[in-house]
Amino acid sequence: MTLHLSNHQASTRVVFSFDVGNGPLEVQVESMVPLNDNRWHRIRAERNIKEASLQLDNLPVAAQEAPADGHVHLQLNSQLFIGGTASRQRGFRGCIRSLQLNGITLDLEERAKITPGVRPGCPGHCSSYGSLCCNQGRCVERARGFHCDCSLSAYTGVFCHTELSASFKSGTSVRYTFKEPYELTRNSSALPSSIYSDTTLRGENVSLNFRTAQSPALLLYVSSYYREYMAVLINKHDKLEVRYKLEGNRDAEVLRSSSAKNLANGQLHSITIRRLTHTVSVQVPVHAYRKRCSEYEASAAEG
Repeated sequence: MTLHLSNHQASTRVVFSFDVGNGPLEVQVESMVPLNDNRWHRIRAERNIKEASLQLDNLPVAAQEAPADGHVHLQLNSQLFIGGTASRQRGFRGCIRSLQLNGITLDLEERAKITPGVRPGCPGHCSSYGSLCCNQGRCVERARGFHCDCSLSAYTGVFCHTELSASFKSGTSVRYTFKEPYELTRNSSALPSSIYSDTTLRGENVSLNFRTAQSPALLLYVSSYYREYMAVLINKHDKLEVRYKLEGNRDAEVLRSSSAKNLANGQLHSITIRRLTHTVSVQVPVHAYRKRCSEYEASAAEG
């Protein structure tokens, strides 16, 4: 069973060939653009009892019906060659990553360390441009480029350069209203200040950065229709405190941070609170991470 790039027509064809006992069969996919463009391409080849299929990137899947008199199983008791040296095809020159065979990921880096002419590692776009993702933004490879995943940060934008923040005066608050899906549909004017939610609080995953010189101070309060609630605050001792009430007939539970850090010292702090049913965890990192984008990165994002 082999998978190779055809040398015909400027390397635009991928061929999946196999022999199950009654002669070789092939499934081919033709690309509209050359595949030797030094960009990432993804191939998925599958053979089962019914058919053999091949997909290249997002192109339609090509399929070949399996022969009726062929073997059901391939006896994979020989060797697996990656790179084309076992066939008459020209050897592959490039980078291969995320190789899986029957659901098993093959560790190409470990084997590359002991194979002459093969080097471990597969430099991608993130190796060259990943530093452009600011403020804990995570660089994610794409077939033709990369993008910055800002979901774990308090920023947005192409390079996670735009801060999502607000400055509060004492006694002020921003309010969001939990709405059922049908209410959002019927009343579109409520969308900017409404969040989809169910009617009960089963769990929360809250993370935020803040700085204040005042205590006590309420950071966040969320409640349900059944008077369940969770409150995150800085108490009069400048420590983090989480209060939550999950059942109407029980008193509120109080969870206090064991950290000796003063959270009302005017410095930037980061906290993460996770609750699933009756299990609550609080994390207060030693330092709140914050990285400024350079003027070049910000201007590039705006452009």
